[in-house]
Amino acid sequence: MKLKTVIILFVAVFAAQLAAQSAGSLPYICIPKDLKYFDKVHEGYVARAKSGVPIGVLFFGDSITYGWAGGGAAYWKKNFEPMQAVNFGIGSDNTQGLMWRMLNGELDGASPKVVVINIGTNIIGYPNPDDVTKAITMVVDIVREKQSKARVVLMTVFPRGYPKDTPKLLENLKIVDAQLMKFYKGSDVVVLDISDKLADNWKIKPELYSDGVHLTREGYEVWGEALLPVLKSLLK
Repeated sequence: MKLKTVIILFVAVFAAQLAAQSAGSLPYICIPKDLKYFDKVHEGYVARAKSGVPIGVLFFGDSITYGWAGGGAAYWKKNFEPMQAVNFGIGSDNTQGLMWRMLNGELDGASPKVVVINIGTNIIGYPNPDDVTKAITMVVDIVREKQSKARVVLMTVFPRGYPKDTPKLLENLKIVDAQLMKFYKGSDVVVLDISDKLADNWKIKPELYSDGVHLTREGYEVWGEALLPVLKSLLK
């Protein structure tokens, strides 16, 4: 092979890699998370969805949602378990990974009456908050397409107070939450904003957070008490 041909091929491959990396960096590009436990957990969720066991309320999200199995376990067992609620949260997940999961089996087989989505904190630092909002709305679109009879409850991105959070990140969070509420105003998507319950003027209540991002038992109780009447109304 001539040197010129080799150089052209090398440039083409390099350009393709750069394009893939650039696309993969956008929060609305559907790609699985590169986590050692991701595939195994995903496969378990797909099996649960296709098991035939009824699901009344299906929760999707990242580690904050997954935390219902930890700090939120007692509240979940008492209040959500009787609703046939199922938790499909995965730690460190984002909109990219969640879209991939939804399009690869986690919404197949089951027919939940309500789908609760809490996603976005792991991408809130993206430079353009419009991209974050777009990604979250695309997650909702997938649910509405694959589970057209289910009602959707979308949580706005929870306030944060992680020590490394920048002013830009926190400003993005406010912008995204406002955009989501405006976008779905008047639609059949229920947008639930509990920012004022978790924080005072966006300053988080320390007793409700374990590290500035994840909730304590008390934090899950606050979330649960806000969500419970919504779910009861939608399940009538």
